[in-house]
Amino acid sequence: MKEIIKLGLVLFLVCAIAAMALGMTNEVTKGQIADNAVIAAREARQAVYPTADDFILIASSSAESYEAHPSADAFLKENTVVREVYKAMTSGEHVGFVIKTAPNGYGGEVGVTVGLSLDGSIQGVQVDTPNETPGLGAKAKTPDFYSQYEGLTVTSPIEVLKLEVTDENAIQSISGATITSQAVTDGVNYGMAVIETFK
Repeated sequence: MKEIIKLGLVLFLVCAIAAMALGMTNEVTKGQIADNAVIAAREARQAVYPTADDFILIASSSAESYEAHPSADAFLKENTVVREVYKAMTSGEHVGFVIKTAPNGYGGEVGVTVGLSLDGSIQGVQVDTPNETPGLGAKAKTPDFYSQYEGLTVTSPIEVLKLEVTDENAIQSISGATITSQAVTDGVNYGMAVIETFK
């Protein structure tokens, strides 16, 4: 009996010390983690709209303060897949939008960031697929897939085709990952609603 109590106390002490060490590490690093997240988000916006030199947040489902557009709240309630909308600026002039969406894919939400000029031309797309099928859905993160969107427009819905692309406003799906391909395209197509609402 004494051995069991002794073993239990040792185990409790080890767990308590490990929990304190983890808590202290978290406290020390959380500021840096938050800074890195801000930098990564900025780099993603710059990657999808390379000619812009500033981005102004005008609608967000999570940020507490931003330069809200009068239609932002109603738009986000109606379009729950859209998480953030930024005005893309070049030398102080509004040239387009960067939107962040999270449509449902095969394994959960797929993060899609898209840059759009004011006429609906796609400037760039980036995809984050943390839960998609490795080797299939994860291919959506490669330039071979998402570069298909560049130069297309969201003035009419972009289609996903399984075979060779013959349509002007279409992309070819990833073989074996049609659901992921459609999710990314759905995220991009929300750009049409963004332009209509915020232009």
